[in-house]
Amino acid sequence: RPGTFACCLHALCGNLTTSWAWAKLARPLYRQGFSVILLDWPGFGRSAAARDTRCPLSTWKKNDWHLLCHVLDMLGIAKVHLVAYGESCGTLFNVIQRAPHQLESSHIFMNPVIDFDELLKDCPGSVPRPGEGPGWREKRLQAVSARVATLLRHIDARIWAIFDKSMGETDMSRTVLEWAMAHAELFSVTVQEMSRSDITEAQAGAVVDVNFLYPCRSLKHCM
Repeated sequence: RPGTFACCLHALCGNLTTSWAWAKLARPLYRQGFSVILLDWPGFGRSAAARDTRCPLSTWKKNDWHLLCHVLDMLGIAKVHLVAYGESCGTLFNVIQRAPHQLESSHIFMNPVIDFDELLKDCPGSVPRPGEGPGWREKRLQAVSARVATLLRHIDARIWAIFDKSMGETDMSRTVLEWAMAHAELFSVTVQEMSRSDITEAQAGAVVDVNFLYPCRSLKHCM
């Protein structure tokens, strides 16, 4: 299928856990020339696994890359840009390791939360040995950062990572991505803060109980 495609992946916890999260961002992407795919993961929205709409993450999360690639194959899409929120940002790294040919180079992360244990599970030294000194955390950070850089280099990636400063620090995802930004070779990473004057979370209403992201920078001078 010809065209340029962007696939939007919702969060796995909190309020932005359906494809509705991207309702206000799909049109701007379309106007920039993208065909937009809004995906509900199994157990979220109306998606199910084995007809179970309440299936736990444990039944599919490690195979998220396969689910995404299966959707792309069913739609006849060769490559895709990812726009991901929260834990779904880790899907990019899973696809890089198993089906990099289905990824474009440019991707957007919003408040990324990445499972570094999963990234390092096959790397020696990722688990502390008995009696490991206090410097082990720093070694782990370096190992994670190097692993992320290796994966991003594999697809010549360009990552735009956006963090909502009102949420505070949740894990070391920002630290790792900032390290990658400072040491980027053959790929690029941009880390940026946003605030509620840029984009905010809104609710559709009492009748339609869903939340979505609302871009509001253009409304600054209208309020």
